Amino acid sequence: MKNYDREELIRRLAEKVAVGEASREDVEDSGLKLKSGRSFNDVLKCGILKPQQEPGGNRLMVHHTMNNLREIVE
Repeated sequence: MKNYDREELIRRLAEKVAVGEASREDVEDSGLKLKSGRSFNDVLKCGILKPQQEPGGNRLMVHHTMNNLREIVE
């Protein structure tokens, strides 16, 4: 898998995780593999941020969620 393909998969999953809409099926269907010792709950914890009410707040949440996801997926 090319690196940019992986980044796109992470971004798509992060968009759902950041707003609390991710399901176990979303994670399984994302094409991303969790690192050893990581679980679905770890994925959900990546998105636990308070929603921003300022313009661009959701984009910031997705960015932080993507950074967190990079640490737990292969």
